[in-house]
Amino acid sequence: MVVTFAQSAFGGTACPTDHPKATCYSGGGSASIAGVGHVTLDRIAVTGDGPDPGNGCDYAETTGTLTADDGGSATLSGSGKLCGADATYSLELVGRSGSLAHLHATGTILNNNGAETWDIATLTR
Repeated sequence: MVVTFAQSAFGGTACPTDHPKATCYSGGGSASIAGVGHVTLDRIAVTGDGPDPGNGCDYAETTGTLTADDGGSATLSGSGKLCGADATYSLELVGRSGSLAHLHATGTILNNNGAETWDIATLTR
């Protein structure tokens, strides 16, 4: 299942203190996920201070929160690479609460110059 986050936007931001040599980006968007409903996304990507994945790309990690309209939430995490304006991360939803308490998803986050889509491989509710 592919989910596209409408009006997604990402920009430079201050990095967490445990990543003083990294470059960081934050942003978010909104989407409707079949069987889940409307959600908003808020996440940060940390890049440039991890292992070199090669091909002129930088290792990157991402964390964030997916929030349902009723306040239920799920924490996401992933790792991957940033190549210029394009990023690819693994995706796993962990730490869930409220209406998203039983949600579990894995897949891939694709971000092309700020336009975010998720290719969800597994989704259980």
